[in-house]
Amino acid sequence: MGRPKVYGERRATAVRLPPALHQQLREAAAERQVSANLLVEQAIAEYLDRLVPVEQLVGAAGANL
Repeated sequence: MGRPKVYGERRATAVRLPPALHQQLREAAAERQVSANLLVEQAIAEYLDRLVPVEQLVGAAGANL
């Protein structure tokens, strides 16, 4: 396995997906006429934007002690 390729400000990374999820991704990308890469990038960005900050998780866990 070589070093990740760098495309400008982008880096390549490998993600292992179950075959069924990979097929869903390919179909969703084809239906929308976009790349699977674009869908994955958007999905990750949206997921990370919705994550609860760690400080809130630690605070909530500490309140239950």
